Amino acid sequence: MNSLHATSLQFLNHQIGPVAYPWGYPLALTPVLLLKGVHALALKLPGLFFFIGFLICLYLLIETRLTRTERLLFISLFAFNPTLIKYTDQILSDIPFLFIVFLVLYLIAKLKTTDGVWRYVFLGIAIFAAFFIRTTGVILLASFLAYQALFFFQEREQRKAILQNSGIVVAMFILFWLISSLIFPNGQGAYFRQLIGFTLDMFFTRNIPGYFYFGAQFLGIPLGTAWMFVYYILIVFFLIGAWIRRNTDQILIIFFVLFFSVMVIRPEWQGVRFIFPVMPIFIALLFME
Repeated sequence: MNSLHATSLQFLNHQIGPVAYPWGYPLALTPVLLLKGVHALALKLPGLFFFIGFLICLYLLIETRLTRTERLLFISLFAFNPTLIKYTDQILSDIPFLFIVFLVLYLIAKLKTTDGVWRYVFLGIAIFAAFFIRTTGVILLASFLAYQALFFFQEREQRKAILQNSGIVVAMFILFWLISSLIFPNGQGAYFRQLIGFTLDMFFTRNIPGYFYFGAQFLGIPLGTAWMFVYYILIVFFLIGAWIRRNTDQILIIFFVLFFSVMVIRPEWQGVRFIFPVMPIFIALLFME
């Protein structure tokens, strides 16, 4: 009995999330709370708008990469995806985060070294907004810097501009992070402390196979059926597509690798929603092969 009690207490004391949730999504819900109070249906409406914004950003991102028919077919895979639609009925930050991720990826993909300062200022603010909604949004900053580093070594004549523009993005991110830290209580550090619980056994026996098969779950492919062979074939074509597009869609590939790498070393396990940001890239590289 004492052993059972001790196990129960250990479970209750086990932390699966931050001490304080990132403030971005709760602040986005504030106008709804002011207008309607704690009303479940009203609080779900921002998620629907974010979902529409995600579809728009995704369409713009692939606009020059696919034909009109291919774009419509591609977008429909997400607009009518049962897994995504289910999460629009929940008051969670998954869909808002999905929107801001693809807004940032679109902004980075369209950037030019000769763009004005304000484009980079806005990008820095947008990356901070992703971090303000989900701590993993900082991966966008790492992806941008890795993307810029490639240009730095490839474009010798533009190195000064690349450093300057990258500095603007980082400076805006740090500035808004400092402001938010002064205004709002910060408990997001709990995400980083959770990495202490990571083990190699967890990595090989749960995280790697788990996140691998979450892709099939997202696509509606039943696990343990003959349809899984289709999923394995898709994996092969994804790898081929990533190799073919390695020079033209570097930011998408970099973000996919960094985001997936962070997910598979995260000790806590909260389901398919954690791979939402990489699934559009996975399918896009299939289409754009």
